[in-house]
Amino acid sequence: MQQTEERGGLPVLRGTRDGVWYELYGPKLSVGIETEEEAWPLVDKLRSAGITVRGFELKRPSLEDLFMEVAQNESADGGGRR
Repeated sequence: MQQTEERGGLPVLRGTRDGVWYELYGPKLSVGIETEEEAWPLVDKLRSAGITVRGFELKRPSLEDLFMEVAQNESADGGGRR
């Protein structure tokens, strides 16, 4: 799944691949991984494709992000409560 929109005059490309979400906004790539160990193979793949990686940081999801994920999951399964 992939979608494109515009933010601040720059295109934003969002999607999922192999169950992992990604967002490309200008020169910044955000990827839904959870540990540094998962990041290094991705960095290696980007570099082997000729892409310069200037650095990366792991960010914890905000409370809003977590809430939205739970709300989306509950609506997808019909409310979540039984």
